[in-house]
Amino acid sequence: MALAVLHGQAEVARAQEPPTTRELLAIINERAKADATRIDVQEKANNARFDAQEKAVAAALAASDRAVTKAEDAQNKKNESTNEFRGQLKDQAATLSTRTEVDIRFKSIEDKIAANTLQITQQVSRAEGVAQIWGVMTVVVGLVLTGLMALIALRKRPA
Repeated sequence: MALAVLHGQAEVARAQEPPTTRELLAIINERAKADATRIDVQEKANNARFDAQEKAVAAALAASDRAVTKAEDAQNKKNESTNEFRGQLKDQAATLSTRTEVDIRFKSIEDKIAANTLQITQQVSRAEGVAQIWGVMTVVVGLVLTGLMALIALRKRPA
């Protein structure tokens, strides 16, 4: 009978006598052992599951930490190159002339060119004037010499 109840079968022979206290105690003990075994198995399975989950979470955290470290390193390198580029731009801005300075220099150069152009024009005008004077003097000297030659020629001629 204990086996019939233990295996979940509800058939109890009516012709038999009710179970004794010892039989009931044996049935309870068997059920308690079966429950304890089932609980132990479940506890071991749960512990194994929890251990596996802990390991998985630890591995995920470690991978996450490595990924964060890599990302931080990459960002630091990018920041360094950006800072280097900014430094170059700052150096370049410090060494380049401003628009105002360039405008002042161009104005100064334009003024010097205008002054030189005026001076050259004046010198060319003087040179042209001197050349004209020499031309006029040459013509006058030529005319005077021609006149003198004509006078000499007229005086030497017998009349």
